[in-house]
Amino acid sequence: TSHRCRQGTRTFGDVVHRVGMSGVLEIGVIAIFAREFLEAAIIIGQFRTIIFKSSLDGERQKRANKIVWASAAVAFMIAFVMILITGIALGAANKNFSMVAAEIIEGVSKVVAAFAILLLSLKVPKWLGLYDATPDVEAEEHAKQGAFIAAWVGCIKMFDPNDPLEPSALKFNVGWNIWREMAEIGAFLFPYFLRDNQNPLLIPASAAVGIAVALVLGGFIYWANGRFSNKVPLAVFMATLTGWLATGLFTGGCHEFEEAVYFDCLEKSGVDCRMTPVVFEIGAKGSSGRFWRHWELPMTIFKPFGYSKYPTALMIAAFWSFFVVACGTHYWQYWQNKKAKLAQGASADEPVKSVATA
Repeated sequence: TSHRCRQGTRTFGDVVHRVGMSGVLEIGVIAIFAREFLEAAIIIGQFRTIIFKSSLDGERQKRANKIVWASAAVAFMIAFVMILITGIALGAANKNFSMVAAEIIEGVSKVVAAFAILLLSLKVPKWLGLYDATPDVEAEEHAKQGAFIAAWVGCIKMFDPNDPLEPSALKFNVGWNIWREMAEIGAFLFPYFLRDNQNPLLIPASAAVGIAVALVLGGFIYWANGRFSNKVPLAVFMATLTGWLATGLFTGGCHEFEEAVYFDCLEKSGVDCRMTPVVFEIGAKGSSGRFWRHWELPMTIFKPFGYSKYPTALMIAAFWSFFVVACGTHYWQYWQNKKAKLAQGASADEPVKSVATA
């Protein structure tokens, strides 16, 4: 983190000692677990909504809901076992990484998490029903992948693909989508499985926090969809919060790369190297400015959102560059939905004009 480099370090051994004492929580792991479990919760909620609004009688609705929960549980367990086996195998490998490699691994993890959370930010308005005119390209692609796998294993013969509530179709569709979300967690955790000198509680503790956040947000979205008629303020708030978090993660990831260069210089020359210039310092220097330190409470709460007491030139450039990208993608999504609505309105007016002309 920047305070190590900003304040100076006497020896490389001192740096290793201080950096090796990993914390129990990691924002990148929390973010990815929150994202994937929130998506899983939304998927389950969508299937339950389809069942509730279907023409199935009460008993068949109960059976369909049981299938949803059972399929989700089985898919989760399969993915969990796969991730656990992968983690044990990678954890047992020889990991004599240098500080440079450790910083690069952490930087890559944060950058990947940043783009994952940005995608989540883009999905929030659609989940709240604001972009109903725009087709869900990602959902369509996942459906194609599922259909391909089903055909490959011969499952396509077991059910009518045009009836999503047919029991066999429901089992496969729920299971495939939940397994896919959980498997993405395993792919993201690869750098953490490889990282040395890591607190063994980091992944499970961060996962627990991320899952709790996902369940709360998922339940809130499910409740809000049936409670509020005007969901624009809620969508703006949640999209802004997740977009800001994505921007902060990207900024932190870029700073890890900056620190990798710092440690590389320190390893090779043994001198206290400098990173890109510190643009400004927030708060007073010394103990009087302790309140503003991003590595201590209370300001460490804002660190995942890009806060730093000593922001460097690279951090500021990364923050505002990603901020522009996030705002641009949200505007593009809004404009695409607006164009789709105009096209739908034009096609709906076409028969009326034809009749009037006749």
